[in-house]
Amino acid sequence: LSVEENKKSWEQLFYADRIAGQNAYKKGIFTARPNEAGNHIEAFVIEVSNKTSLKAGRPTPKRGKKKTG
Repeated sequence: LSVEENKKSWEQLFYADRIAGQNAYKKGIFTARPNEAGNHIEAFVIEVSNKTSLKAGRPTPKRGKKKTG
């Protein structure tokens, strides 16, 4: 990638991060175990990322069935 393409990618990542965090804050993340918060915020990150030229989704393990958050 060129310097400009890298810069654009970073800007999109920072945008997606900021908006996902704001959306998660507005809706709230409630979990009994703090380490599960990442599972809950994943949906916010995927949603915002897919609204940019970034594409995100859930990982597919070897069994082929997509994991859920």
